[in-house]
Amino acid sequence: MNFRQNLKRLTVTAIMAAAACILSPLSIPLPISLVPISACTLVFYLFSYLLRARDCVVACLVYMLLGIAGLPVFSGFHSGIAVFAGPTGGYLVGYLLVCLICPLVIHRYPNRRLFHIGGMVVATILMYALGSIWYLLYAKVSLGAVLAAAVLPFLPGDAAKIILAVLLGPILRRAILKSES
Repeated sequence: MNFRQNLKRLTVTAIMAAAACILSPLSIPLPISLVPISACTLVFYLFSYLLRARDCVVACLVYMLLGIAGLPVFSGFHSGIAVFAGPTGGYLVGYLLVCLICPLVIHRYPNRRLFHIGGMVVATILMYALGSIWYLLYAKVSLGAVLAAAVLPFLPGDAAKIILAVLLGPILRRAILKSES
């Protein structure tokens, strides 16, 4: 890989981390849940079209490390390592699964949007599973209560984010590729 390609890859990775840092704090708290609605998953879905899995995971780790270091980049403008011990910690760690699975599927099957949707759905289910287990241990409530508070309210929004990403991601990718020529 030449210098220009490396620079472009690093730039897009940094922009993804910055977008996650900007959009994630702008969350919508839900009265029935300790987990707010965040646009961060949309960022990771979209950038999966631009970055390979390794770079997507790096961007996610940069986002997390900035939050751990004290920048208020987590939902509700929270920061610090303690956020990972709270009710949203499992979902934050689950972002890594989204950043790994989605680009792998998208880049393996670049013109198969149904596969993209499938990859995003699988990644989101795994994120929900990890987040739900974490939430269950944190809140010490029943599995039904966890599903009612930390999964079901998010299904319509995450479905919309997946559809939006599958529609906009290829357009974004083409625009970036076109700008290189």
